[in-house]
Amino acid sequence: MTETKALTNQQPTPSAHNRNPAETGMGNLTVPSQLQKMILVHFKHYPNTASVPDRVSHSLMTREMSKYRIKLSFMMMVTTFFLCFCTAWYGKTHMRDTSLVEVNLARHEAYKQGKDFIGRRLALVTGTPEEKKEE
Repeated sequence: MTETKALTNQQPTPSAHNRNPAETGMGNLTVPSQLQKMILVHFKHYPNTASVPDRVSHSLMTREMSKYRIKLSFMMMVTTFFLCFCTAWYGKTHMRDTSLVEVNLARHEAYKQGKDFIGRRLALVTGTPEEKKEE
């Protein structure tokens, strides 16, 4: 019974919108770095980096940094897909130039003869095994 009286006598905790902005972090100011200043200019909050104030709202900086991360990750995904397609195209157009079997046979022959075959994987890119050049 005493426990229920103790619970009913407690003050209710204030909700998030009734709190002091300094407690929630929404009213805090942050000093932007040079990269953060360029991000603020990029997203058109300020006309140039010189006009960015010394202290910027923490919530604004967090929001713009999130936008920047999303934009950067999207650009990296697009670049990755483009390079994957370029690699596939290059491989498809050059697939008949040099055979992996030829290069491996040449490497095994060189090992049997006691020669060193290090660095000859470049023949797959250039198109001709280096063993054929020596003959």
